Amino acid sequence: MHKSGKYLPGDLHLHSVLSDGSHTLDDILSKAFTDYKLSWLGVSDHGGAFKRDTDGNPLISTNPQGIRGEIYGKKGYMWRSQSIIDYGEPMLNKLRTQYPNKLIIHSVELNVPPKGHACVAILEDEPNALANFEYCFDAMDLDQSLSLEKNNESYEDAILAVKYLEKNYSETSYFIINHPSTFKAFSPRFMRALQDAAPKIVNGFEGIPGHQFRTVRGCYWHENGSDSYLHRTYGGADYFLAKVGGMWDSLLGEGRRFYVFGNSDFHEAGEKLDPYPGEYTKTYLFFEELSKENLLKSIKSGQAFVSTGDLITDLDFYLESSSSKKTMGSWLLTNERTVNLRIKVQLGSNQKLHHIDLITGEVKPQFSPSSKDYDSDENPSAKVYLRINLTEMQQISEKVYEFRTKLELPYLSGYFRLRGTNLAPSTPYETDENGNPLIDDSKERPNTKEIALKDTWFYCNPIFYRQY
Repeated sequence: MHKSGKYLPGDLHLHSVLSDGSHTLDDILSKAFTDYKLSWLGVSDHGGAFKRDTDGNPLISTNPQGIRGEIYGKKGYMWRSQSIIDYGEPMLNKLRTQYPNKLIIHSVELNVPPKGHACVAILEDEPNALANFEYCFDAMDLDQSLSLEKNNESYEDAILAVKYLEKNYSETSYFIINHPSTFKAFSPRFMRALQDAAPKIVNGFEGIPGHQFRTVRGCYWHENGSDSYLHRTYGGADYFLAKVGGMWDSLLGEGRRFYVFGNSDFHEAGEKLDPYPGEYTKTYLFFEELSKENLLKSIKSGQAFVSTGDLITDLDFYLESSSSKKTMGSWLLTNERTVNLRIKVQLGSNQKLHHIDLITGEVKPQFSPSSKDYDSDENPSAKVYLRINLTEMQQISEKVYEFRTKLELPYLSGYFRLRGTNLAPSTPYETDENGNPLIDDSKERPNTKEIALKDTWFYCNPIFYRQY
């Protein structure tokens, strides 16, 4: 479907026995690459201190003399800044040899000070740069055994962390906020401040979190009270993504290059636990060749879409004027009021798409930190501009459908993004009359693997436009 490259599926967020996961990397990558056909992975064990080696054996038994900084932690626990170098990277190098046609990235799930999580990779001076970053900025790393400055306690330290990445690794690192609506960690102001501090590094968020087979979907059970609905999933999506006109649309409404991704957050496999990477959620990044340079380029440019349950396995999404054609993450500059829209999707082998929503919003100048709008989590201009039912699409081949039309641009400056689902509007427990996903945390019907597999969606990153 693409002339100069293709979208390949992967996962940026998973855990092994090197942190709080229950499986070895051998097992996880075998499932991800062989059974679920992923092309790339970001291995992102937590920062902090943990007690097992790559085989899952206690370090206190296998390496009792080799643990650095034990005086600052618990006996038998190794700080991640050491295990990244001594255990993680050697194991990943072994697996890279075992899977020569796959891409394996070494990252860390940072405990963002003072709370919250983000996946961070530094794809140069590996693995030392990543280990040093974790030591300096991870909120759970209490080690003091190295002569490096610690900044890991406050919101201001989180800003220092992304500024450090921007200054030293602006082209070779990323910072992607994970499950943003848990722990009440990422307020609108904090998210904007992080990206303003490091616009090349703070690249987006995990809009489709992991743990999709758990009884409380996504493990979004951390917050209770009158605003708990803000901290639950909707059709498997974080509320920041699921609500049209919500937090993500608010950020896009400033023209921010802040993109959506989806992951497994894999810890433990099971019918009521977690799908393996690629088993339920896949993030598709665009690759001209399978390399870490291409992975970084696609993350930073927004050439990405997320699909659950293999609802779609490929996507073309273009806006085209008489002189230019743009896809996800790009700006179309035009003096024309009407442009061409093209959407082509390839469905998964066992999936049936019901409809696609074309969502639009107006883009205005970025908010100033001194403005009350800096705390906004709404974009009132955002709306479903066009609903495209599968019956309105042209079938190109057995699983490939296309839709083309002319669009009148609704704003002088704006964006379009897509979401699609297998569900019709007003599906009990799943969608409202307008086709929006309903809250998954239903007391009448707890989540199950079977429910999740029948509730599938895709979301893609925006195409921006500006008329002149």
